[in-house]
Amino acid sequence: MKKQLSKNVIVNTISVIWRMLIGFVIMPLMVKNLHQDGYGVWVLVVSFTIFGYLNIVEFGIGTSVIKFVAEHIALKRTDKINQTISAALIFYFGLGILSAIGLLIFKDIAFFKLFKIPKEFIRPTNILLYMMALKAIIDFPTQAISSALEGFQRYDIWRSLEILRDTLQAITTILLLFLGKGLVELGMLLLGISIFNLISCIITVKHLFPPWRLIIKVPYEIIRNMAIFSSKIFAIRINAIVYNGMDKVIISTIIGVGALTNYAIAERIQSLGNTAMSLVSLVLVPTASMLFALKDIPKLQQTFIRATKYTMALCVPLTLALMILAKPLIYYWIGQEYVYIYRMARLFLSYLLIYSIVPVAYNMLIGIGKIGALLRIQIISTLINLLISIFITYKIGITGVIWGTIIGTSFAIVPYLSIALKTFKLKWTLFLHGTTLKVYPASFLSAGLLLIFSKIAPPHSIIEVGMYFAGFEIIFFSIFIILGLDKIERNFVIDNVRLQIISIKHSLKK
Repeated sequence: MKKQLSKNVIVNTISVIWRMLIGFVIMPLMVKNLHQDGYGVWVLVVSFTIFGYLNIVEFGIGTSVIKFVAEHIALKRTDKINQTISAALIFYFGLGILSAIGLLIFKDIAFFKLFKIPKEFIRPTNILLYMMALKAIIDFPTQAISSALEGFQRYDIWRSLEILRDTLQAITTILLLFLGKGLVELGMLLLGISIFNLISCIITVKHLFPPWRLIIKVPYEIIRNMAIFSSKIFAIRINAIVYNGMDKVIISTIIGVGALTNYAIAERIQSLGNTAMSLVSLVLVPTASMLFALKDIPKLQQTFIRATKYTMALCVPLTLALMILAKPLIYYWIGQEYVYIYRMARLFLSYLLIYSIVPVAYNMLIGIGKIGALLRIQIISTLINLLISIFITYKIGITGVIWGTIIGTSFAIVPYLSIALKTFKLKWTLFLHGTTLKVYPASFLSAGLLLIFSKIAPPHSIIEVGMYFAGFEIIFFSIFIILGLDKIERNFVIDNVRLQIISIKHSLKK
């Protein structure tokens, strides 16, 4: 279990880092070629996919597939794995069609009345929305199959597919931009990537689970169990989509789509810390499901504390470094004309310094089915975020939605952790000693050194900014490995590094 979890985290990290690098390379090219209004339109329209607003109708089936496939594997129920995947696939196919129809109706009735789209972008926006509708029909069934891969805990294969897909998309996007193509051609590319993703996922699941076949008549017990769990996840899903998507809607309706470009730049920087925060926690839903099914409370406790510590170690120092280097990063990455956004980016990053203690608890509680309490906290948090965002945005502009996020998320921290500690039978002192006291000292010490050095010798290129980040991370993890890990963890890290070096040497000899 420990070996598989470590492998999943490593592969997940490689995939996410690669995706972030691709995003950072492509974003300035898109802003330059599409210009501020064009890129704002792209950000808005692409939000209407299963990875954006359409996720609101996903009903939590994907998380249900992850949970039940993991449980059936732990209890060796091969037949029920097949039934679970089939039930999800049938449901998602129908949902994809309904979502496409709903999106097209929304396009004709309300989209262009609700959002401030410049006249020259109305036609390409209209075409893009048709493409997003077709994309929904493809993406929803794909979600069922990719969720099964998560349930199998084969993140190595799933993430490898993602790396291949992201690389193909990046190369083609750069080529299209170089040829002077616009929104419509980029939309066609997204559609093609969705088709590639569906085919590759089907082939992979069939390879990993040869008995898999589509079953039209799924047993009532399977449907019932998935429906009960999914209904709880659905409520959380609605709340999460509102929470994550409200900023773009508020900005585009109150200020205009052009302002989304500024927000997107700050959000992209914030997403680095946010993604680092999710590297470990995202793979814990199936792990928690398996351990809970086996009633292994000590392993759940150990996983909870260590995973939280590792999550904070990935997120907190990176967030501090991004806050310190936000100004030169934007200057050399996007351009001098956008450098004023660095204050917005710093504000956006700030809440991650504390909130990084939460994601592991949240995902593990979902894995063991503790949904009701999470939902109540999330609803209150979202209402706080929404009300503050709308009110303050009218007063101060884009940063209003960021203040809403900070205040709303801060409210949820203590309640989430309280539920997790009670569920896993842990005391606050033991948890905080095993997490925050292992991470914060090394983080702030390293950040202090970076701040001093960046003032004495400011970076003068994007490469130098990257070198500062790399040097900072080396300093932090050197301190963290010594002070933040116990002997068993330290030996495990050293042994893994040694094995990787041996593997690389062996590959070079070949």
